[in-house]
Amino acid sequence: MIERTGTHAVAGEARLAIVSALRRVVGRTRSHPATTFLATAGIASGVTALLVVLAVMNGLQLGSIEDILAVSSYHLRLSVASGGRLPAAVARSILASPTVSALVPFTDIQALAGSQRASAPLPVQLRILPAGIDRLDQDFLRHVEIVAGSADLAVPGTLLIGAELARQLGVGVAEEVELTTLASGGPLEARDAVMRVVGVFRTGYFPLDVGWAFSGPTTMALLDGAPAQRALTYGVKLVNRFADQAAHTELEGMLRSGGVGFEIESWRSYNSAFFGALRVEKLLLALLVSLIFVVVSFSILQALRRRVVERTEEIGLLRAFGARRWSVQLAFVVEGASMGVVGSVAGTLVGLLLAGDVAAVLATVEVVVNAIIGVAQWLRGVPAPTQRLIFSPAAFYLAEVPSRSLIAEVALVAALAVAVPSLAGALAARRAAGVEPAEALRAE
Repeated sequence: MIERTGTHAVAGEARLAIVSALRRVVGRTRSHPATTFLATAGIASGVTALLVVLAVMNGLQLGSIEDILAVSSYHLRLSVASGGRLPAAVARSILASPTVSALVPFTDIQALAGSQRASAPLPVQLRILPAGIDRLDQDFLRHVEIVAGSADLAVPGTLLIGAELARQLGVGVAEEVELTTLASGGPLEARDAVMRVVGVFRTGYFPLDVGWAFSGPTTMALLDGAPAQRALTYGVKLVNRFADQAAHTELEGMLRSGGVGFEIESWRSYNSAFFGALRVEKLLLALLVSLIFVVVSFSILQALRRRVVERTEEIGLLRAFGARRWSVQLAFVVEGASMGVVGSVAGTLVGLLLAGDVAAVLATVEVVVNAIIGVAQWLRGVPAPTQRLIFSPAAFYLAEVPSRSLIAEVALVAALAVAVPSLAGALAARRAAGVEPAEALRAE
């Protein structure tokens, strides 16, 4: 019975401390109410800025990663020992796996591309794909957007090139491109071939659009005197690219049972340097934006410390009437955490709203900036300036700003926005817990 009473007493004291802290947040204190408002607004602005930055970074990075995996890298790359070919039975068993969506044999050739309009030849990664690539790999044309011509590579000597490569070479559909390659096998020998552009593609990822071209298997005889000696690689696309380790193990079993010597490389290791650089870039940018929380936390800490000084007599009386130290501390922790919760919720809502349509936000900013510049020019009597674009496709190789918000990142930012003010409240609470009843009453 005594134990139950003691438990109820502790719970009641905790509830009293929490209610008292919340009343002080929404009510008036001797401090100016702008202190609480500005601290909460600082948390909200930090959450908004961080969510928008992360969403844009995710859009840019995930778009590039998906283009690389769909067009050039594949999820798994399979090479048969000694440049051999995959047995038909093994290829069928791989395609029959529910984890595999496509199996594409290809050959990569380094080449130089030139034209009559180009001042100098340009380096090109030429990939020889099988006929009917649109049927073998339906994901390919979802990322390789045909902006002119077609992707029909069945005719010998046809070429599908990137939009930026076509622009720099000054060629279009049905025009000729001169390719220079090195023949495989035997002594090194340069071979020249005149190819006809059958289509122009755009992925939105500049390195692919400026440095890649595709052709069909019938073109190999024009480019290489011994095409059979060219190493053949098999690109494997998975239903879920994050299940690459399980698929790797499954393919190993199929190949061993088929008596095939092989080498398998996952997209993680094949692109590890590039993806690692993207992670570092995103992490550093997020850390820089997160400094907003550090600055706001110092503001909250100083505000709560002032409130400890203002309420020294009140704390002393509470301690004299039996309030425990932890209940006094809890009141200030809840006071700081409540600012974080309000700021986190408001900032998350605004951040997700802005991240959902970054293009509209930029368009609005452009209108406002151009209006301000126009008014300034009118007051000076200067003719109206031309419209300025904050985000211009001429300066950025993007049709629009991509944006993707990830649930895990949103939850992490929201939790951080609550944790930082709570920590500031805990530091201020240590000072409040140190107030002795006799000292407070003597000061009174």
